[in-house]
Amino acid sequence: MPEIQILNPIAYDIPTTIGAFPEDSIAIGFEAAYVTRARHVYGLVNNEGNYGFDGLVRLMQGIVHAVQVEKDLETLIKKYGLVI
Repeated sequence: MPEIQILNPIAYDIPTTIGAFPEDSIAIGFEAAYVTRARHVYGLVNNEGNYGFDGLVRLMQGIVHAVQVEKDLETLIKKYGLVI
């Protein structure tokens, strides 16, 4: 059974935890990816219209895809034009 840890990437104490997570973490959203330094990222931005049952299905599909593919966080940040 995998360990599940839920964190708020905008919490006041997050700077003290940057990089303190296992490398096989799955991050949902770019802020969480930055904090965890996860190699597996579901790049969810502003909910992207994920509402109701359809949104839940799309979220689960995104997580499954994130497990299967490793991504480079720096490349994702540049691709979406984000500023950290």
